[in-house]
Amino acid sequence: MGPSGSGKTTLLDILADRISSGQVTGQIDLNGRPRPVKTFRLLSSYVSQEDALTGSFTVLETLRFAARLSVPANVLATEREGRVQAAIDDMGLRSCEHTVVGDIFRKGLSGGQKRRLSIAIELLSKPTILLLDEPTSGLDAASTYNVMAYIQKLCLSQKHTVICTIHQPSTKVYTMFAKVLVLAQGETVFFGSPHDLLLHFANIGIPPQVPLPDLLEPGRVLPIASQHGFPRAQFAPLSKADLREMKPSVGRQFLMVLQRTALENVRNPGIFWMRFVMFFALSAMSGTLYLNHDHQLTDVDLVSLLFGAPAFTTFLSVAALPFFLDQRAVFSRERANSGLNVGAYAVATFVAGLPGLALLAITTTVMVVPMTGLRGFGSFFGIMFASLTSAESFMCVLGVLVPNAIMGIAVGSACFGMFVLTEGFMVPKPAIQPYWLWGHYLGFHTYSFEALVANQFQGVKTPSADAVLTRFDLHDVHVGSHAGVLVGYALVLQGLGGVLLYVLHTGRR
Repeated sequence: MGPSGSGKTTLLDILADRISSGQVTGQIDLNGRPRPVKTFRLLSSYVSQEDALTGSFTVLETLRFAARLSVPANVLATEREGRVQAAIDDMGLRSCEHTVVGDIFRKGLSGGQKRRLSIAIELLSKPTILLLDEPTSGLDAASTYNVMAYIQKLCLSQKHTVICTIHQPSTKVYTMFAKVLVLAQGETVFFGSPHDLLLHFANIGIPPQVPLPDLLEPGRVLPIASQHGFPRAQFAPLSKADLREMKPSVGRQFLMVLQRTALENVRNPGIFWMRFVMFFALSAMSGTLYLNHDHQLTDVDLVSLLFGAPAFTTFLSVAALPFFLDQRAVFSRERANSGLNVGAYAVATFVAGLPGLALLAITTTVMVVPMTGLRGFGSFFGIMFASLTSAESFMCVLGVLVPNAIMGIAVGSACFGMFVLTEGFMVPKPAIQPYWLWGHYLGFHTYSFEALVANQFQGVKTPSADAVLTRFDLHDVHVGSHAGVLVGYALVLQGLGGVLLYVLHTGRR
């Protein structure tokens, strides 16, 4: 316990080996001996302040997917399901086991229920030690009491060791603790039983009738810390602690993430379905606007269509960024606590997204090609699909790099805008200034536009078709090669995203 900035979360992160910056000194003992970090990670689980959950899944589905990742590979399916049911009962979630977690599209669990679900997820691996960072943060008094009551039950009935940080507990919550460590500016003010804390403060001149929240105010605690030091904390050794068994294989992790991500893509309207509606509307508008029933459209008109089709549809990929960030939060939790393999996660999420992108590409192709009289139905679909996959991969990389959705959408929109300006339609490649040519070759829009134009006009023996190819310098463009560039573009970005995930999102601070 302690006021804001006292070092509670920092201490918990050090105990959990989640500090990746700064310098940590001193020694942490486990069962009276210097702690092996790998052993401690197998014995413990950590629940952060923020609930990293998938909003479109129910409580039961969330726990079943989590169990497939965190429960050891040698545990039978019946026992794994038993752990799921036990976690539901242990955290009092039986009444809402079929309720969705909830997101911006649907109402779901309350804040207290989400917090209990986050704890239940970590109970699946049967940790000996459970570390909770501000488990009551943002909850009302009733929810706070309920959460802490279930945590106390874990300690008493199942002999878990629970270490949690808390800002200013109520008197009811305070009496649940077995021991308290009071911090101020990184210093130990007190360590011992809750009853002894009040006696300790009384002995140094603070009346016992002072309410506990007032007692922990910085104005009271900081002078105590400076005038009355407290000896090094000696934690009681743990009871027998068996190491967890081996984790699920990379293949099993891949299949779990693939199934979970595919299901989320179907259920979450923000990932694909909203874009499907927008694609349908844009494609219908383009098809009817460029309706070519009497071959009245000129080749120049068709070039405008071939520019707009990929440019506008790929721009809609920025709408998926907020959901990539939600998935990133879940990934960080699972990697830190369950050892989720980065490669399995990256490949599975990429593969799971391909059917949705194919649906968007076929929607545009079916709506645009027949009505406008464009050539090469299959080639048009393939180029659109590869272009959309490149756009999605680009946003995935941004989803790894940016701290929030607002910045990601802004950066993604700016990059896509630059790619559109330099792709060669507004200013043909021969006329682009040398200092902007890098944008022309870097952007995937260039290759989709050039491939679509070449697919439409190469082999057409008319002066206007030849003029189009000459204007945009596309006589020697090979459609298959450009499609291959788009595929390679997407794969390189996916690989880059996986590397960045591995480096930047370890679950450590």
